[in-house]
Amino acid sequence: MTNRNYLFLLIILLNLFSCSDYDTEIKNLQDRVDKLEDTVSALKSAVNSGKIISDVISLPDNQGYNLIFSDGSNISLKQGTDNMIPMVKIDNNGFWIVSYDNGNSYSHILDNNGNQVISKGKDGSNGNSLRVVTDDNGFYNFEVYSSSLPDSVIEVIKTPQSSNQESVLCSVVKNEKNGVITLTLANGSEFKFNLDVSYPTSVIVLNDILKVNPFEDASLRFRLNPSDAYLDFIINGVDSNVELDIITQSRGVTNYVTKPSGYKIASISNDTDADGNIKQGQYIATITSLNNGENISERVCLVITTKNSKGEIIQISSSPFSIVNGEGTDILSVNINGVEGTRTDNVFHVKLPSTTDLKNLKPEFTGNCSSIYPKGVTKSRGYSEYVDFSNPVTYVAVGPDGKTEEYTVVITFSDLPTIYITTSALILSKDEWVKNNTIRIFNAGEQNGEYSASLKGRGNTTWGFPKKPYAIKLDSKEEVLGMPKHKRWCLLANWMDRTNIRNEVAFEVGRRLSGLEWTPRGKFVDLFFNGTPVGNYYLCEQIKIDKNRINIDELEPTDISEPYITGGYLLEFDSYFDETYKFRSSLELPINLKSPDENVPDEQLNYIKNYINTIENKLIAHADFKEIDNLLDINSYVDWWILNEIVLNGEPNNPKSSYMYKKRDGKLFAGPAWDYDWGTFVEGSGWWIKDAIWYKYLFSYPEFISIIKERWNMHKNNLSTIGDYIDKIYYQINESSLYDCTIWPINPTMLGGNYVNGDELLSFSDSVERLKQMYLKRFQWLNKNIKDL
Repeated sequence: MTNRNYLFLLIILLNLFSCSDYDTEIKNLQDRVDKLEDTVSALKSAVNSGKIISDVISLPDNQGYNLIFSDGSNISLKQGTDNMIPMVKIDNNGFWIVSYDNGNSYSHILDNNGNQVISKGKDGSNGNSLRVVTDDNGFYNFEVYSSSLPDSVIEVIKTPQSSNQESVLCSVVKNEKNGVITLTLANGSEFKFNLDVSYPTSVIVLNDILKVNPFEDASLRFRLNPSDAYLDFIINGVDSNVELDIITQSRGVTNYVTKPSGYKIASISNDTDADGNIKQGQYIATITSLNNGENISERVCLVITTKNSKGEIIQISSSPFSIVNGEGTDILSVNINGVEGTRTDNVFHVKLPSTTDLKNLKPEFTGNCSSIYPKGVTKSRGYSEYVDFSNPVTYVAVGPDGKTEEYTVVITFSDLPTIYITTSALILSKDEWVKNNTIRIFNAGEQNGEYSASLKGRGNTTWGFPKKPYAIKLDSKEEVLGMPKHKRWCLLANWMDRTNIRNEVAFEVGRRLSGLEWTPRGKFVDLFFNGTPVGNYYLCEQIKIDKNRINIDELEPTDISEPYITGGYLLEFDSYFDETYKFRSSLELPINLKSPDENVPDEQLNYIKNYINTIENKLIAHADFKEIDNLLDINSYVDWWILNEIVLNGEPNNPKSSYMYKKRDGKLFAGPAWDYDWGTFVEGSGWWIKDAIWYKYLFSYPEFISIIKERWNMHKNNLSTIGDYIDKIYYQINESSLYDCTIWPINPTMLGGNYVNGDELLSFSDSVERLKQMYLKRFQWLNKNIKDL
């Protein structure tokens, strides 16, 4: 006999038991696996663990049963009754009798030899007395003793009667439909266990398109796996376990579960073959229309609520399929090379392997339209089913009434936003803007967009590398990928950086340092340039004066008197020294005027030069720290120093890419952060920029060192979790960066054979892990050594 049949017969027998019958098999439950002495705790533990009963085995000498669970554990059920205290008295013949049913019936107490226990001696003298006690296992025992020697026990008569009401089981009931066994204790507690039955693990819909007409039901065929899986189909109410879920297309959001309002599941029945035989595991859901003839075209899933192997409630979903009602202009799905696209409004994104040849792909569509063709190409004008998807392709869906709707199909290589740039001419210079270019952003949800822009190359050393960085100037201020509105943006190539994330991680450090008022925001993207996929890029904010960036006043050429001439100024300390307006300070530091940068009057250039020289003269003379504090925003200089020290950026020593800005009627601030793709997160010890720019003078002030210690203690908790942020970014860009590594290998000859970052020959994953370890090591070093400054 199989375990399942054996259990079925056993449960039938158990259902005949009652609490009030002495012969009823009442069970004292004990979890042997966990060695729990408390029966109720054992039951709770078994239920909470989702245990499923697979077998029941009789205990020796008819003492009860073991429930065997599918994970190999068991709980012992021992015989007993639910009376808390046996009622004991002497019958007319002088023998001890006991009642287990509140005095309704009595039976003789038998000693261990099976003899009745008498209460008087044969000569009429007092005989043996009897008392009720509880043994160590919680069962009632009768102790026989002589009334003259009450402390001397003559005999112990054991009973199956439990003294613990909580451990007494009144009933065991099996639900024949769902296989659930309910155990009810004498105190009213209930515990439900599942039999070792099969539950659905997957659901497969056999219809690609289901047409639901207003006056004719449709049949949706589906299969549950495994084929013998149990499911009591409930299609209505809060307990429904079979539902249709709309894959909501608007704004790229998928809600779970979103029930349709225009149609519903009316019934579910077994599917049969031509001879009327039931197809095991296969069913038909009858779908009926509720929309009075209105056209409905939607992508949906069939969602089943069931249990897993632990008895936990789970939901499983079918693959998407289409429900259409009537004829229209809807494209419901796009499939290319076996990959179904996801939809945002009227844009389908199909994520294909990065090695896919995009120039000759055949899309497959489902919809309720009469015909579909690429925009601008009809069958009479060179129409082909195979299409070049190097750029997004727009399709026209035509309904039976001649109405049309347009849809765009976009190829992506990862889950990152994809940017397609089409230029009006080649971008050959970092000095000359090329106008009238189109930028289209896809796969970004609500942040999709299309912009007209001018482009040029950017960077100093980086412009000479194979993977080109670009500067973007939109025709108007726009919000891009959720970042605040502006015209000016950068596409950083990060060619020298095997990890692709050095800039972003350094920027994140800057964002966590409150003394740096603004740090650039950025997003990783996949870039297609004039139909060619060019890999992973970092689209970020360019350093500009703006209310959403460096929030200071912009100088006009007419601002030549106080207070207007006092700000704002944006400066870059950089040895390239290549801006139109520039000067060298009294310490021969090369300072470029980034803003204002056109028609700058001598008065403004002289003002900021004198301001810088005043700072340097006071530092050289070791003026009172209060005088330095009146000229410099000390908190920003401390935090900018912490940033560059912790990421091991040595460029301020040259200096390069070191920014400062001055507010109107205000101090000079350090920052913002910029340019961390080369020579950062490297192996190193000691102080990295302690002597850079003005720091060797600032470190001569005890007040400055005190502020460093104070601000380090304020920031170190936030900085300690940057390792987690590195892991997060790694998983976001992993697909994109693996492709990027294949098309942009680092060429050592272009770096002069000098591997500055130290990870150029590593894989992407190894390089990111190395960067994280370098950061964590540097954090620990700073945490130890800053307190000893």
